[in-house]
Amino acid sequence: MASTTGSSVAAAPGTPARASSDAAVPASLTELAALEAARDEKRELLERAAQVAAQGLSRGKGLPAGCTPTDLPALLRRYYWSEPAAEVLGHDPAELAALALGHLRLAEVRPQGAATVDVERAADGRAVVRIITDDMPFLVDSVTAEVVRQGIALAHVVHPIVVVTRGVTGRIEAFCDSAEAGACGPGALTESWMAVVLDGPLDDEAAADLVAGLRTVLADVRAVDEDAQRMRARVMDLAERLEQHPGAAGAEDPADDPAEAAALLRWLADGSFVFLGARDVDLAGGRGRARATERPVPGTGLGVLRSDTDMGAAAGRLPEAARAPEQHLMTVTKADARSTVH
Repeated sequence: MASTTGSSVAAAPGTPARASSDAAVPASLTELAALEAARDEKRELLERAAQVAAQGLSRGKGLPAGCTPTDLPALLRRYYWSEPAAEVLGHDPAELAALALGHLRLAEVRPQGAATVDVERAADGRAVVRIITDDMPFLVDSVTAEVVRQGIALAHVVHPIVVVTRGVTGRIEAFCDSAEAGACGPGALTESWMAVVLDGPLDDEAAADLVAGLRTVLADVRAVDEDAQRMRARVMDLAERLEQHPGAAGAEDPADDPAEAAALLRWLADGSFVFLGARDVDLAGGRGRARATERPVPGTGLGVLRSDTDMGAAAGRLPEAARAPEQHLMTVTKADARSTVH
């Protein structure tokens, strides 16, 4: 489990110079005009990129069966939709078209519930990690954290949200010019495509290690997303059981007060905490000041602890700080392992 916390920074009091309203208005209008001009330039550049992509099709480079050349302008717009104009302008139209079309071809077949990950070499020699998966929370931060964890510098991330329709084999049947699957008819899927541009090349061994690490991260992200409601329900069930616990209400230590423990769990489950994993563990022995023996219960894992294949001695062990001789109704501590989901 991991929590999310926020912080605020208070600025020191001061007496900033007061700008006249007459000067502020023209400055604001100038900034807006510059932004609008950049958007127009970006739109024109992507139109040229679509034309370059269409010319490439005439030279024998095809599209997935469910896509047609008329989809290219919309595809380029959607692919770079969230990119600031400053990140797009200055690139060659052919470069922009190649990244989007290469990603589309890689996405042609994706079985349900699977993630596609590969590493390709860009025209400038840098490596680009390409990912296709269902749209889920935690994706960008988790992926970039894994890249950094492996000691690889990244230059830029392109992260379009793409809606497609796929057949039973996972093959694309249609591309939809929308950000919402609901607007594209039955069977439409909202997918997250990511192009992580690295700050240099990768050799074959480093690329294979990165792909393997990212597959593990994406599987954990999916498990957390799919089990989110189950984990919350388990926490609420624990809160109800604590409220019925015969322990002494008003205990000196809040960790021994069932009502306090239940209230904390309900607060955590009410959007104040991000649950990444849960598992039932039986505590056996531990008389006096002897430590109890932890034994994970098969079939109870959720989120990043969903798999029963990782229930060896190390994986099933409670965090060191939680294995104190004193027994409390609730213990809040820090895990011994670094999370793969962020």
